[in-house]
Amino acid sequence: MDAQSLLASASINIGLVFIILVLFSIFKKQPGNAVVYRARIMSRDEAAFPACYQEDAFSFRRFLPSFEWVGRAFRVTEDELMRNCGLDALVVIRLFKFGIKLFVPCSVVGLLVLVPVNCTSQERSSSITLSYSIDSFTISNIGRGSNRLWVHFSCLYVVSLYALYLLYQELPAAFVSFNSRQGAALASQTQQHEDPLLWITEPAPEPRDVLWNNLAVPYGYLIVHRLLAVVVASVLTIFFAIPVTAVQGIAQLENIKKWFPPARAIQLIPGLSSIVTGCLPSFILNSFIYAVPYAMLGICGLQCCVSRSKKEMKTCSMVFYFLLGNVFFLSLLSGSLLEQIGESFAHPKSFPNHLATAVSSQADFFITYILTDGLSGFSLEILQLCLLVWHFIRSGSFGRETQKEPYLYSLPYYRVIPSVCICILIGMVYAVVAPFLLPFLVVYLLLGYVVYINQIQDVYQTTYETCGQYWPHIHNYIVIAIVLMQVTMIGLFGLKSKPTATILTIPLLVLTLLFNEYCKICFRPTFYRYSVQNAMENDELDEKEGTMEAHKEMAIKSYRQPFLRCTHLESADSSTTEPLVSSKRSLKNDAIESDEPDEKGGAVEAALRDSGSRQQSRLADSLV
Repeated sequence: MDAQSLLASASINIGLVFIILVLFSIFKKQPGNAVVYRARIMSRDEAAFPACYQEDAFSFRRFLPSFEWVGRAFRVTEDELMRNCGLDALVVIRLFKFGIKLFVPCSVVGLLVLVPVNCTSQERSSSITLSYSIDSFTISNIGRGSNRLWVHFSCLYVVSLYALYLLYQELPAAFVSFNSRQGAALASQTQQHEDPLLWITEPAPEPRDVLWNNLAVPYGYLIVHRLLAVVVASVLTIFFAIPVTAVQGIAQLENIKKWFPPARAIQLIPGLSSIVTGCLPSFILNSFIYAVPYAMLGICGLQCCVSRSKKEMKTCSMVFYFLLGNVFFLSLLSGSLLEQIGESFAHPKSFPNHLATAVSSQADFFITYILTDGLSGFSLEILQLCLLVWHFIRSGSFGRETQKEPYLYSLPYYRVIPSVCICILIGMVYAVVAPFLLPFLVVYLLLGYVVYINQIQDVYQTTYETCGQYWPHIHNYIVIAIVLMQVTMIGLFGLKSKPTATILTIPLLVLTLLFNEYCKICFRPTFYRYSVQNAMENDELDEKEGTMEAHKEMAIKSYRQPFLRCTHLESADSSTTEPLVSSKRSLKNDAIESDEPDEKGGAVEAALRDSGSRQQSRLADSLV
């Protein structure tokens, strides 16, 4: 791809974003569209409308574009987001902020230091045309054995250490306090039976998060379900290689002309070849990718997760690794190493060199991918085009009385987090190789930050709360990105005949892996285990305030199975008010898995998975 194709892609995407955002700012002012653009606010307070909704329907101001919502996104505080939308929503915003804090300084260093070093190198062949070759701005323009590579080596250390520093600072974002119970905290962290598979204890999800139908699946059968999900996901990943390879073929017009001679007619129309090679590949790829998260969500449904949050977190990981394999690695392979795949498997030690060669030649494609996924993708996300069209059809077909029903959906974490993380991964890999990519990534992150602040506050509702358990997954994704950057640079230094730099990069790789293990030991348990000290303090506080019995009754009602939630079972004196099957993970009540009540009072949840029987049940006890 040449500079003209890249310019065509950037122009088209920027123009499309501007048009879509103007339309959004106008559509959002129309009272009839409140069910689409202010669904979350309407669900909480039907009278919560901005002043413009109370004006005359034909007011001229309603048809003037405005961008007040952009300023509001930068004024909102994290405390407001966590209080109103929950910690999981805040984790998504912190992901965008992490990327912005990481890549803004890296962009400055890259543009002011690395790009001039690359462009002014006179050690490559004079046949390279600087004005038309994108490689002139990358490390590819540096000759073998050049001392300029020490600048890249220094920047690699700076970027890696800065990324690890930011990652270490972000972990406390998900540290929360629980109104838990001492017995629940102890039991959830200990083995309950000499047979570890007879009783498997784990904290339970919130009542609204439970998938009741999956609780009856025997534990032994879950392995079969998980294996089936892995097989289906693997088949989908393999078949997805076909469109990715085809997309890379479109990106390389010379290959198309060899395989399909009539394609030479594209060059007869001025500018058409730039549009085809610059915009069409990334557009086609993103169109296929859009359906992947929903397909993976269906596949994760085969695993019979006990809660929606677990199901979506598994989907999140599956989608990320799918994108890592198909969007990143397969795009590299099909673009420049298709003939060397066999050699890579035969000689795995040469993988860093192959990766380095591929990365340095595919920077232009990933720029267009970020432009399409970010600029066009985020703008279409805020416009909610499909939902808006359905709203117009529904209003016209079923009458205007249906317009007051808001379209409420939960935030698709499994779609947002993987796509943002894969773009951060691309930015990390190219931070030293092709730093001119980073400004595009910063714009991508800024736009995503503004868009999802608006969506979280006005559109999406909170359907469950995991207390930030998405962050350990994000941490792993970012560490993978840092490791890939370092492995790529090891290969590049080897290709550029700088063995000393290669050797000196290995300690940095080891340091990154040790840092990851340190974080797992120190911080990861906080996301999944409840402090016994906090449990005791909250028990004592409830006893002093006399709220222990109230919490017990609340737990009983919240975790009663749907078929037990009948009016005639509400008698407080009846033993049938205590649920036989229940499950719980709450911000205010910790839960355990157990089979018999304690005598001290309090609300705990007990769960039992019997691998030797035909049934699996989650038992909730009302007394501790």
